[in-house]
Amino acid sequence: MYKYNKLTPFKLCVLKSFPFIEADFDALTNYELMCIMKEHINNLTKNNNILVKNIDELNSWFDSLDVQEEVNNKLDEMASSGELTELITEYLNVKSLLCFDTVANLKEATNLISGSFVMTYGYHFIDDGGKALYKIRNILNTDVVDEATIVSLSDTNLIAELITTEVNVMNFGCYGDGIHLDDIYISKAINYAKSNNMKLTSPSGKIYLISETMEIDKLYVDFNNSTIITNDPIDMISIDSVGYYGCIENLTIDMNSVANVGINIINGRKKEIKNITINNLTKVGLKYSNGYEVNVHNCHINGNINSQDSIGLELNHGDSHFSDIILIDCNIAVKTGSYLNYLTRIHAWILNYQNLPNSKFVDIYGKCILFLNQCYSDTYKYTIYQEEITSGNDNPQIFIDQLSVYFNESIYSQNHYPSDPYILHLQNNNQTQNIRIIDSFIKGNPASGITTYFSNLTEYYGLLEGNIYSTLSIDNKSSLKNILNGLNVLANEVKKSSNVVNINILFSYDSSQISGTKNIGVLDYFYRPTSAINSNAIITNNQYNTNPESYELAYMYIDNNNVQVKLPSGTGTKYVHINITYII
Repeated sequence: MYKYNKLTPFKLCVLKSFPFIEADFDALTNYELMCIMKEHINNLTKNNNILVKNIDELNSWFDSLDVQEEVNNKLDEMASSGELTELITEYLNVKSLLCFDTVANLKEATNLISGSFVMTYGYHFIDDGGKALYKIRNILNTDVVDEATIVSLSDTNLIAELITTEVNVMNFGCYGDGIHLDDIYISKAINYAKSNNMKLTSPSGKIYLISETMEIDKLYVDFNNSTIITNDPIDMISIDSVGYYGCIENLTIDMNSVANVGINIINGRKKEIKNITINNLTKVGLKYSNGYEVNVHNCHINGNINSQDSIGLELNHGDSHFSDIILIDCNIAVKTGSYLNYLTRIHAWILNYQNLPNSKFVDIYGKCILFLNQCYSDTYKYTIYQEEITSGNDNPQIFIDQLSVYFNESIYSQNHYPSDPYILHLQNNNQTQNIRIIDSFIKGNPASGITTYFSNLTEYYGLLEGNIYSTLSIDNKSSLKNILNGLNVLANEVKKSSNVVNINILFSYDSSQISGTKNIGVLDYFYRPTSAINSNAIITNNQYNTNPESYELAYMYIDNNNVQVKLPSGTGTKYVHINITYII
């Protein structure tokens, strides 16, 4: 240990200003120490690419000092008066830049002075994406030490303040390794960006594990092709802002087959979502609940083999545009039923046959105005599916231009298709005149034919113009209504071709509780016979066994709209098979 009381004033000044210089202070002259100090200053400014004002003049002055005694006396005089300390402080601690590997190293430093600047090469580790510039200053009563924008130091009178024009989540403590939970750090970054109206950013290639919703609201967010992933059933990103504007881009959202919603637009106005990939959804990829002028484009939304109940885009509000979006293995690619929306160049296709049953390219559940332009439905059971609407004022208006419909029989065997696919499946006849399909085409033929289904119709009243259709037929299908309580309906299909009606019904009942002549259901108006029909139903004890030796006949009667069957009593479950054809 040095004996400070034996050092000259100059040597003591050098030791305090440059504690990292390892030298025998007693053996060196003031001039030799001055040369060492000069070399350190030169290296420091050179390594940090910092321009020190008048450094050439300082070097020239060093070189001109050739009188040893004069040098020693002058340096002692400057050290005693404090002039040398001021000079070193000006050039070393204010105009130079000290560098540290991590924030932890910065916090441990003991040679920091208010007014100086420091840089870290990472937050937790070197090159972890958290490289940042800080200013060292005295702490104020108003400072909130969050170890991100305000970092505490070993000198409790000082803090390091982050200097930035945009918010990098890695500067707030994120690990981005997909292992450590990053919720608390992302939340800090989001709140700081909101408070200071800054852009939220991330380095490229990071993976952020979250367990809580990221509430983006009206921020501009660029994740630079990084990923967020979760292990919890959460909405991963939410937008709920009455304020205008905001953007999310360049992000992969891995729902990990557990999350509820990838992006939930609870309230969005003039928002932009672009270059987003949503993977492994089993519920909803993007949900739009309220707002206007939302633009979603250049996105990928991907399900997996377990996505039988998934929805790619759920549009419950409108006045927005969705374009250039690819959806893979979303059981329902687009579900909508309110307001006006534009869908342009939407390409959706089923990759895994497990997602084929009941799959829909566009599912329309209510009143809306929908424009589809240059869209592509690939291997869906239903291309346009109109759910039954009870209110006559809720008729949707669907305008379809240049729709491509493809059924890929080269990938899936016919056994994988649950039944013949449908181009249009419309439940209410008063809605068909509000659907237009022009300049479109169908390709592929996975089963016996491609069917267009209009409930209660003998012809289509909408506009089918300039379309190329292959083996297209009209299948008017309905079902028995108001089924008797206590019946377990296994099949319920009423079809009409021209004036020929076919009824195919299968149900089971508990013969110990239900028996006798029962009105099992009613027919829609368009399927009612002009005169009463007497026939028989087949009753079996096994759903799949209808051999003559194993069934009994039951009297069946159709009077106008009522279908009545005399159900025999007994013990256990019985199955009733009705298959009858008649002319109206």
